[in-house]
Amino acid sequence: TATATVGTPFTFLVTSTVETPVYSAFNLAPGLLCNESTGEISGTPLAGGVYEATLVAENSVFTATGTLTITLPVTAPIISDASHSDVVANGAKLTFDINATGGRDPVVTVFWGTEDGDEEDWESDASLGTKEAGEIVHNLTGLTPPGTTWFYRFNADNSQGAGGGVSWTPVQSFSTPSSA
Repeated sequence: TATATVGTPFTFLVTSTVETPVYSAFNLAPGLLCNESTGEISGTPLAGGVYEATLVAENSVFTATGTLTITLPVTAPIISDASHSDVVANGAKLTFDINATGGRDPVVTVFWGTEDGDEEDWESDASLGTKEAGEIVHNLTGLTPPGTTWFYRFNADNSQGAGGGVSWTPVQSFSTPSSA
């Protein structure tokens, strides 16, 4: 078991009785890596949460495995830029990724309108509910009139309770065709 802090360098040394092992680790916090020669897990964690890392030390004859629980305080989610596809006269498919929840699944909201509303002033929004890490897709429909430029962005909010925060995708835009 180990504790760490987001933004602060972290080091943990994996030890094993396997002779001349190659080390690996899976499900580490974002920002951490395992040195396959030394077994040192190091880096600067980027997102909060509890990570149950699987540790492996192996050679041509033996394999040893173990678990390391790394606990970091809850932080804002890490999300990717949004994108759009399948644009038609009255809608589009909007997509973004939650790369890391920050330790608590966030509530996701999509915002859209005919002007860039920044983080406060959007014509429309829809809550997509609480989401786990992974791809988030929203089919935006009912856009009128055709031939309009639409702006949109997502936010992921896990600030309920202690810690956490709100992350926003940058504003994106697309234009609907004038006819179907």
